Amino acid sequence: MKTAASITLLSALAIAPMAHAADSTGAIDRIVTAASEHGITHFNELEFEDDEMTEVEGWMDGEWYTEIKMTESGEVIREKREKRIDGVWGMSADQVRNYAEAAFGEGMTRIEGIEVDEKGHVEVEGDGDSENGKDGDGEMKVYFRLGDTSLSNVTRD
Repeated sequence: MKTAASITLLSALAIAPMAHAADSTGAIDRIVTAASEHGITHFNELEFEDDEMTEVEGWMDGEWYTEIKMTESGEVIREKREKRIDGVWGMSADQVRNYAEAAFGEGMTRIEGIEVDEKGHVEVEGDGDSENGKDGDGEMKVYFRLGDTSLSNVTRD
């Protein structure tokens, strides 16, 4: 049984609008740092939902898997934890930063999500140069293998 317990914490929060959380390596770093300070040690997915919110999924320790929704400033507004026995896996904070930096280096202009699967396939999805060469107006996906920032594939629409 994967889920032995579930805890949901909710709180209300009002913030001023800010720039999109995934337009730069600095913005990615702020979110990763805040999630790490909250206790996440292994990241499975970061999803930049809108200009103010990011959802982060990952492991807090060897048993607790968490999903948190946070503001760009790093304040957690919702959290769901599950006690699991299937083992810790995912990206370190530094790996998330490195994959984001590599994706920006390939021409990605805005990151919508970064995720890793159980087989170690890392996908960074966002906006970037399209196939016809127009700057920043196409969908782009950059792929890596966990532990290696060398590209394994890039797709552009």
